[in-house]
Amino acid sequence: MTIPKEVTDLAEQRIQARASKDFALSDLLRDKIAELGFVIKDKPDGYELLEKPPFEVFENLASIRFDSNLLSKRITICLLVDGWLADTKECLEALLKFMPKDASILALDLGNKDQVGNYLADTEKSNANLVVIHISQTLEQAGWANSINKLIELNPAEFSVVMDLSSIMSADAITPLMDQIKGDIVAADEREGGIRAFLNYGHTLAHALEIDTNFSIAHGEAVALGVLYAAHVAQQMNRISEDRVNQHYQVVHDVYGLRRQLPEGLSIQSLIAAMGRDKKAVDSLTFVLDSVDGLEVVPGITESVLKGAYKDFESRLATV
Repeated sequence: MTIPKEVTDLAEQRIQARASKDFALSDLLRDKIAELGFVIKDKPDGYELLEKPPFEVFENLASIRFDSNLLSKRITICLLVDGWLADTKECLEALLKFMPKDASILALDLGNKDQVGNYLADTEKSNANLVVIHISQTLEQAGWANSINKLIELNPAEFSVVMDLSSIMSADAITPLMDQIKGDIVAADEREGGIRAFLNYGHTLAHALEIDTNFSIAHGEAVALGVLYAAHVAQQMNRISEDRVNQHYQVVHDVYGLRRQLPEGLSIQSLIAAMGRDKKAVDSLTFVLDSVDGLEVVPGITESVLKGAYKDFESRLATV
């Protein structure tokens, strides 16, 4: 493959821009290279130029954008694909044959090793329950934990199932697992007033956010915000200390990498109305809240507490 001099010149300029930490110029040069039909992949010893594939490729995990409405709201099966074409074919063909009907597959192609990204893109065309995201980074560059956390963050499903390419299904092994996790708890606690509610820590605000944004926010992001807001509600009620609130932010932001600002145009009054329709709210506004003794279901939370916590929540997010 002959690479035009214009492309290599742009690639060299991009290397200089990155070295100077001029990332805006680096992105601009990357886009110009793409317009000329090539993709640049960063490597420890420089870069590699490849012909642009017939599908969209994001530069890294942070730049991913896609329509979460393409995925099931119940089960998303998350796959990391970093080459191994034969293994990918065997795993994916078995999944498509035996997966639950109310499930989707969200596959992350990392670096199009062994042209596996091309195979995934072709397979996606004939399978509506398969959604593929392609990034330039390899698994080594992106990191396994960061990549899995990103897939969980992006998908709106109630359950996320992480599978390895070496796992080959010979029957539907997912539905029994989901039933075992939640079935007994649901039967024992139909109104989510007890132990079942603990499965939904952070979901009270999360569901309200989804309703008020017409489900434009990913479920994982909404829950992450809901967990942080619940910490502020607990602090408003003197159930936990500021240090405990900080621990919530450390886990959500630093451990799981879920950093998300509140969507624009929200009204706390509208959110409170939506939270009042939550299944836990049998007779009053009810949250699962942290305490020195762990999580507890707390009914009878006043609007003034929720508004005060929301003000603290907005202020804290503005600083991160």
